[in-house]
Amino acid sequence: MAAIVAVLLGGLLSAAIADVDQDGRRTASTSVDGSFVRLEGNGFSPANNQCVIYGVLSYDSSAPRQIESGLVRCDSGTSIDGTCPGGQVFVERYNGSSYFCTPGYSFNNNTQYDATTYRNSSSSTTFTGHINGSTLTQGGFGLSDNIRGYAWGEATGGSTCPSPSRGTFHVWQRYNTSSGWSYVDGSSVFRYDNGMNGAPCWGSISAADSSGGFDVD
Repeated sequence: MAAIVAVLLGGLLSAAIADVDQDGRRTASTSVDGSFVRLEGNGFSPANNQCVIYGVLSYDSSAPRQIESGLVRCDSGTSIDGTCPGGQVFVERYNGSSYFCTPGYSFNNNTQYDATTYRNSSSSTTFTGHINGSTLTQGGFGLSDNIRGYAWGEATGGSTCPSPSRGTFHVWQRYNTSSGWSYVDGSSVFRYDNGMNGAPCWGSISAADSSGGFDVD
């Protein structure tokens, strides 16, 4: 990864990542073939050398592999992986050792965008991420691995929590190749704090509604 002057990752639970905070929800099911959210970024407020992200992802903890689609805004001169600037949608993948990011179109606050990560068959080991002009694929996902869907807000880089910041996940669905899409009616709060001052950065995660929707603020 390369980046501003300091390198930033939009990644998951890698020990190599410093000063990262993630708050959101993950599926109770550990066999998920995709996730979808109707995503709205209300406020970002990145701190110095920081990106603030709202996104949805699929993560294989057995492999490990990851693909994430979302919205990002960054402090001036800062980007995800040196390739995805703030103010544009993105899809980022993790292949087990490195992260890669592809930007899409610019986006507006308080506007909904469809973000998806999925594989198209029960025999496919490749997941595709898509959002508003950005598409990326990642192979190597297991067919019977521990794969969850996540939807969250993330502060990446810097050492201070963004404030105020708020994202709305109007709809959250998970995909099963045998039964199709369904609302996430079983999920748990997921919170990851890796040394950021004031973490956890988001004070509350409101309860999911009947369509899986919730706020991170």
